[in-house]
Amino acid sequence: MPLTLLYRPALLGLLLTSTLTLADDTERGYDPSATHPDPTNGAIVLMDGRLSRPADATAAQWPAGKHLAGRHFKAGSGWWALACQDTCTLTATQLSLRHLKHPTYDGPSMPGQYLSWSPLPYQLDQPDAATAGNTVLLALFKPKPAQVALKLASGPVKTWLHQGMDAYPVSQKKGTGSETVRIKLDKGSATIVPVLADEPERHGETNQPTESQLELRAYGRKQNLGEVTFGIDGGMPLLAKSYLHWAGDLDGDGRLDLLLDHDQARGKLVLYLSSLAQAGELVGEAGAFNYIAPDDPGC
Repeated sequence: MPLTLLYRPALLGLLLTSTLTLADDTERGYDPSATHPDPTNGAIVLMDGRLSRPADATAAQWPAGKHLAGRHFKAGSGWWALACQDTCTLTATQLSLRHLKHPTYDGPSMPGQYLSWSPLPYQLDQPDAATAGNTVLLALFKPKPAQVALKLASGPVKTWLHQGMDAYPVSQKKGTGSETVRIKLDKGSATIVPVLADEPERHGETNQPTESQLELRAYGRKQNLGEVTFGIDGGMPLLAKSYLHWAGDLDGDGRLDLLLDHDQARGKLVLYLSSLAQAGELVGEAGAFNYIAPDDPGC
């Protein structure tokens, strides 16, 4: 039977319009089909608190936010901001989105989103807000109700250590300069100890490893929290304030929760909650943010 092509004028018009739009976008260096990996993972959608404004002059008056490649996020409520001055606070906030093409290192621009949140604590969403020197926005996050149940409320959050502090109580490991941090809890204490791998990668004359393991010790038990990379070319001590961003009780169970950076070169933020710990664990991974921009040269 011969193949017969049937079409309707309206359908043909739609196809022609789509083809012309695609051609126009391609000529402008914009690939609508381009994708970028989702930088978030876990039961909680997590972002670090490093906000900035786009370099594009037309966006100079936009609120501070995050320019991410891809189109993975939806505007709306359910977000929380964790920020600290002398103490730390949670603030319920909403996400707003703008479509903004993202540059790549050696190719055409790709689809992107500009994310901003409002309100933010300490008026951090205001363009000309004057904030104290120790003010720090640590994280923005949104729990997925189907995967984790958290009873959160705006206001102070139990905190033992946070990155806005002048210093942490630490001890240095002889020979490496890496710092063990001690966290004084309401009952007892905890420590996070950088432990070198058995066969670390070594670089040049420094003979220093570029990867370590973070070991949490609390409540008479230990847990390996996995690798942390510190420095692209090695030879750098692992400082406590660079890997521990926050230690407190976010889930309200009276036990230690942590916000840690596992990649000192580019940043891999991970939120650990005691309420998600599996058998034999002290904490369980609740969410992670691991983003490398497509215009990053990779060196």
